[in-house]
Amino acid sequence: MSDSTRTGSVEHDLAHDLFEQFGRLGHNMHPKMHNAVRGEMALVHVLCTEGPQTPGQIARRIRLSPARVANVLRALEEKGWIEREHSAADRRRVTVNATEAGRAEYHARCTAFESSTEEFLAKLGEDDAREAVRILRRANQILEEERNGGER
Repeated sequence: MSDSTRTGSVEHDLAHDLFEQFGRLGHNMHPKMHNAVRGEMALVHVLCTEGPQTPGQIARRIRLSPARVANVLRALEEKGWIEREHSAADRRRVTVNATEAGRAEYHARCTAFESSTEEFLAKLGEDDAREAVRILRRANQILEEERNGGER
C-alpha cells in the first residue's frame, strides 16, 4: 500500500494521535521524571539494580553517548553518588559503582516517584489505570518480539 493510500486511514490517524499524545505526555511530565528516564537517575538506577558497570556498558544500557555518560558521571561523582575504581591490571579500565549516598538517594526518589504515580493512577481511576497498564504491557510485548526478530 502506498503512502498516499494510507494517508487518512484509521491506522494513520491513530498513529498521528498516538505520537501527539506521547509528545504531550512528555511535555506535561514533571522535570524530575525526564531526569529519571535519561539522566542522572537512569544511570544510578542501572548501578543500583545491576551492580558495577563500565562507562561503556552504562552508555549502551541507557542509550546515551559516551560523552554524555562521562558528563553525567562527573556530576554524580561531585554529588558523592558514584565512585570510580581503576583496574589494578589496566589503569585505563574503570568500573563505576553507586555509593551508599547514591543508593539512598535512588531509593528515596523511587519512593517519591511511586507515591506520585499512585496518586496519578487514583485520579485516572482503577478501570482506566488497569487498561492503560494492559495496553502498555501489550505494546512492550509486541516491540520486544520485533526487537528479537519476531520470536515468541
